[in-house]
Amino acid sequence: MCVPSLRLTSRTVYPTPCLPFRRVPQSPGHTEHRSPFNTMGYTLHVVSHTHWDREWYQPFELFRLRLVDLIDRLLDLMESDPGFRYFNLDGQGIVLEDYLKIRPENEERLRRLIQEGRITIGPWYVLNDEFLVSGEATVRSLLIGHRVVERFGPVMKVGYLPDQFGNIGQMPQILRGFGIDNCIFGRGWQAVDGRKMEFEWVSPDGSNVLASLMAFWYNNAQDIPEDAEAGAQWAREIRERMAAISGSRHLLLMNGVDHLEAQYNLSRALASINESLKEDVIEHSTLPRYVQALREEAQSGDLKPEQFRGELREDRWGSILAGTLSSRVYLKQANERCQRLLEKFAEPASVWASLADDSWKYPSGELEYAWKLLMENHPHDSICGCSLDEVHDEMMTRFAKVEQLGEALRERALRHIAERVAVDGLALVVFNPLTWQRTDVVRATIDVPLGEPARMAPAAHAALDWPALEILDVDGATVPYTLISSEKTARSVHHPEKLPMAQWVRRFEVEFIASDVPPMGYRVYRLRKAERMPDFGPAMNARDRASLFAETGSLDVCPGASPALTLMSDDSVVFVPSLAALEDVGDVGDEYNYRRPDRDVRILADASAGQRRWLVEGAVSCAAEVRSALRLPESASADGRGRSERTVDCPVSLTVRAYRGVPRVEVELQIENHARDHRLRALLSSGAEGAEASVAGGAFEAVRRPLHLPADWPATPPPSPFHPMDGWVDVSNTGKGLAVLVDGLREYELYDDEERTLGITLLRCVGVLSGGEEIPHVQHTPGAQCQGKHTFRYALYPHTGDWLQAKVWRHALDYQTRLTAVQVGDLDRSRSIERPLRTLPMVHSFVSISDDRLVPSALKREEKGDGLVLRFYNITQEEIGARVTLAGAKRAWRSNLAEERLEELTVTDGGAQCTVRGAEIVTLIFEV
Repeated sequence: MCVPSLRLTSRTVYPTPCLPFRRVPQSPGHTEHRSPFNTMGYTLHVVSHTHWDREWYQPFELFRLRLVDLIDRLLDLMESDPGFRYFNLDGQGIVLEDYLKIRPENEERLRRLIQEGRITIGPWYVLNDEFLVSGEATVRSLLIGHRVVERFGPVMKVGYLPDQFGNIGQMPQILRGFGIDNCIFGRGWQAVDGRKMEFEWVSPDGSNVLASLMAFWYNNAQDIPEDAEAGAQWAREIRERMAAISGSRHLLLMNGVDHLEAQYNLSRALASINESLKEDVIEHSTLPRYVQALREEAQSGDLKPEQFRGELREDRWGSILAGTLSSRVYLKQANERCQRLLEKFAEPASVWASLADDSWKYPSGELEYAWKLLMENHPHDSICGCSLDEVHDEMMTRFAKVEQLGEALRERALRHIAERVAVDGLALVVFNPLTWQRTDVVRATIDVPLGEPARMAPAAHAALDWPALEILDVDGATVPYTLISSEKTARSVHHPEKLPMAQWVRRFEVEFIASDVPPMGYRVYRLRKAERMPDFGPAMNARDRASLFAETGSLDVCPGASPALTLMSDDSVVFVPSLAALEDVGDVGDEYNYRRPDRDVRILADASAGQRRWLVEGAVSCAAEVRSALRLPESASADGRGRSERTVDCPVSLTVRAYRGVPRVEVELQIENHARDHRLRALLSSGAEGAEASVAGGAFEAVRRPLHLPADWPATPPPSPFHPMDGWVDVSNTGKGLAVLVDGLREYELYDDEERTLGITLLRCVGVLSGGEEIPHVQHTPGAQCQGKHTFRYALYPHTGDWLQAKVWRHALDYQTRLTAVQVGDLDRSRSIERPLRTLPMVHSFVSISDDRLVPSALKREEKGDGLVLRFYNITQEEIGARVTLAGAKRAWRSNLAEERLEELTVTDGGAQCTVRGAEIVTLIFEV
């Protein structure tokens, strides 16, 4: 959605072409006060550019055709007109790859202009949304972006964030990690109430950059008049508007906009304007030249930028488009699965395999391909869910490819390790991908071979069958488990030297608690045949089976006074009155923004108050299912101001899972959505009466967000109360609180009620990309109505103390990043491939960090070397000293995020001591 901006001239008003759908930031206060014409003179930096959305209101391939046309004509223009000196190719290296797949013959022409500094590009691979992807994904965009652009020439060292829907608080530290000391951005902060467009932006750790807002948007100099008189008048008027909110004598004029080609007559227009200007100079410039001018002013004291700390999500005039946090939630869920797979499993497991076996070949090419494919889904118009249905259908195909590749890489690496563990017979090797020791639930599939694999009619021998099994720890003690299922089935067998075969097996599905699994390591559990199911004592639901009562050892799940299922801590300090209260309201907005209809109908229901049955009843785990239906208005009313009188039933299935000794209760909601134009939330009462803020997981930090607006908030439309979260959100007060741990859900709201209810958005269903009176036409997106089946997962962790004392981030990662079991043993004795030596111990840690307040972000191979990179961050504001250990490490360095080695550390017994500032992101490089 777009409100046309106006170009000021003395003769006529030229509306800029309306960007078809996306609302651009508007700042009414900007036009209300003007500075007197300053005779001291300004330099007007005209930066020619295009902002390239790869997919949005057209699919990727159609936009790529336009990109090819743009660069073709740009090359011709720059080669034929030396006066057209510079062009900014939007700061993202992926456009080079997109173009050259169609025009490989133009690579040298493009390289020459980049090497000459006439085309500027980088530092990013893609211009990703910052709140809907992980902090690590943002770092990878810079890492891979640098590698791509360096093939052609210099990387533009500007923190260019033109159209992201707000900016994360740790961005200054991330930019500094790549040698970038500046930022030019478009959303999340406004130069109002006396503030200037230039300021010092500071991260929670104290890292700072010199930031500049692209005032009046990144098309404030679009289509500059060639006529000398009109051009000079335009220059004076835009100068006057900009000077009113600038503390600098250098002003940034952006000559371009979304998908716009270079202004072919710009060199003539600037020459004619300069002839008419007396006090000022207008020049064709670049973002680096503009930044350098600001930097010199700041160093001389002529520019005195004020300081601003933390995230830039100031939502004046709806500029951050907060509804995109919950548009097409299925995209956010798929992205979370892929990020977790690459960051927490495929990459770390590949490093572990190299530590376990020198002959292991780290899959650098495969992992880079997977990351690039995933990042194609990270630009704001993509991951935000605010594009055509065709765009998001293609995204799901990309996600599926990343999952296929990531799962295969994880399986290869973990199996490579497991097959080298010194254990006989059938066994499970349980892996922990986090940097702290864990005791948690494992769900494992165990196959007992009933015969050898065969191409046709494989045999199944009854004598080989196991009626039941025992699980034994490394000391030989029996480990209790819950049997989920047991069946005779066939498994597929694949060998590189044989055609596919089948093998009959007895397949057990079990859940058990793996104790003390080492950090980034494994623990072995042996398997043994049993004649009958072992007796592990009473089931978790034995006290009151009929009423769905379950005890974990620290939490009780039980019916309340109403039919709802409730959650209570054993000491009765924390009480959650419902595990799955639901709120449904109308939504007549679009993919960008939620808009409640004037005549709304609010529907409250409880998914735990239906037909109940036990799915799993065991001493270690239990699970109950509740089935019901949610009756909702079919759609919005015909006039769009209310909800229809016709209703539809949306089947709901709630599954609640609890595990012995695990201090969380897991909730899975399956909903078959048949309604349109509505928003569905889970409402979870925190019980933190009087709490004044929420704290949520963010990119490399925990973010505190006040419940109430500051007293000096201007009398403008109130900002959106919807906030982003990455993995968890917590509300606490008076020594108790509730953490909601989420799996791929990204939007929450803290309600200003007595119970301090948390609203977790599950679905936001709308039918148009963008709508509004100022839009010339609307593109319909029926896919954004999110019809059909959806599954949502979250867990509840009630606790005493606040989020820090309760280590909420750790419990969130434990929930999301499961212990993983790999079976080893002689399932197939027909293989001709030589078996590996089994020399690894039964319990082993590859990497550890001695303090769990240091949260892991990456373990990978170095981009330009053979070192092993470990990245983590301090989630607190306190300085922490910790020992970091990597098995077999001989040398270690602290590096920046760009993996440039800075300081060598002393290594003893494979570990190094490290001091970490509050909120600092640390990257270490080890050599083994």
